[in-house]
Amino acid sequence: MKQSSLRNQLVFGVVISMVVVMSLVGGAVYWALKHESDEIFRARLNTSARVLEALITNQINRMPKDEPLFIELPDDFDDRHDRHDEAADNAVHPYEQKIAFQVWNDMGVLLAKSESAPTTRLGELTEGSQSVTLADETWEVFALKSGTIWVLAAEHNDVLEEKAHKLAYAVLTPFAVGTLLLILFVNIQVYRGLTPLQRLAARIRSRRPESLESIEEDSWPDELKTSVVALNDLLARVKDAFAREQRFIDAAAHEMRTPVAGIQLHLQNAMQAPTEAARDQALREALEGVKRTTRFIEQLLTLSRTTHGKGTDLPPSFVMVDTVCAEVRTALLPQLTLRQQAVAIVGAQGVVVQAMPQQLTSVIQNLLENASKYGDSNSTITLALAERDGDVTLQVHNLGKVIPAAEKAHIFRPHYRSPSRADLDADGSGLGLAIVHETIQQLGGTVSVSDLPDQAGTCFTVTLPAVPDGAIDDAP
Repeated sequence: MKQSSLRNQLVFGVVISMVVVMSLVGGAVYWALKHESDEIFRARLNTSARVLEALITNQINRMPKDEPLFIELPDDFDDRHDRHDEAADNAVHPYEQKIAFQVWNDMGVLLAKSESAPTTRLGELTEGSQSVTLADETWEVFALKSGTIWVLAAEHNDVLEEKAHKLAYAVLTPFAVGTLLLILFVNIQVYRGLTPLQRLAARIRSRRPESLESIEEDSWPDELKTSVVALNDLLARVKDAFAREQRFIDAAAHEMRTPVAGIQLHLQNAMQAPTEAARDQALREALEGVKRTTRFIEQLLTLSRTTHGKGTDLPPSFVMVDTVCAEVRTALLPQLTLRQQAVAIVGAQGVVVQAMPQQLTSVIQNLLENASKYGDSNSTITLALAERDGDVTLQVHNLGKVIPAAEKAHIFRPHYRSPSRADLDADGSGLGLAIVHETIQQLGGTVSVSDLPDQAGTCFTVTLPAVPDGAIDDAP
């Protein structure tokens, strides 16, 4: 589904929220204005009734008549309504024709009325305010009693509605205009606020594919700095990955050149051999070169998969370390026999770690091959297992020449070969310990190297988290 822009989402959300809120506020304001105008309207009627009562009641009592007294407007009223000059506008109000009053006695006789009032009684002779419908017209009436006289002051309901609407229009029009201006200003501010994000996107788009330099962090708002920091961290990791890949390719090409050249040389010797025995010898040497190259390629692939985490997405299982040690010892028996070496598995038995079997096998195989290669002939290589303080420890130590202290910090780097062991490293790839280090890190453990007492040999120590009690029973 296509996503709209962040700016459109923000503006749309703000506008909808403002419209809803302002509509509710406008409705509340209109209701309040109408209520207050009704109260003012009734209060004005009350005042008008009391003024009429004070002005005409006594005169009416002294002037008994058979016909009601009609109170007319001045003769020039209609003329003033027809004129459109400023003086007429100031003297005449359009609501005048919609205001009426009546004067009644207790006997129900109409004594006086305004010209605009009907002859029918405007309302009940009950003191107070009331709404009355006469001839499909609604009047708001206030009745006031003075002795035997009732004064009814009334105003057409249209006046009330018109005044309420005009008042609401006068108040809500600036309110609506202000709302529209506020929406416009919000849109402008959102646009300005998102400008740094657009600038960051433009800067990223303008970069060359090979450019992995960090983006400066000082010129961005605080909300964007976290994203810029995360992006710079990603760029740094990608840059390191590219550099690592380049080093890996360069080292692999360099390492492959020597064994391939050797195989080529042995095959040429076999083709030019003067005797069958010389040819067979050259072919055997070429076959050994192919085996070493195959082993080197396998280790390259293992290191590549381990470094990139490929194959580690499978769920780990519970592996017994001493069982894997025994299996690896059996697999390396030809090499051990050739050097007249023995392997002793000592210490705790049945210790379990959580890992994939091939991971632990690769670690133990590389450590045991390394111990055999650099250890003395006619000696014993010891695999010591221990479990304490929530960790499983595997120590692989051999007897022989120790690793110089200056080299210990480098032996876990890919393709590193010890200058002090150049005679033994001629057939090596320098990848075994790098594979061990990377695999142990992925399993959440550590690997280190140290000397045996009296520099009698070298000890590699692998530490892995132990399986918590009950975890194996809870496993599916």
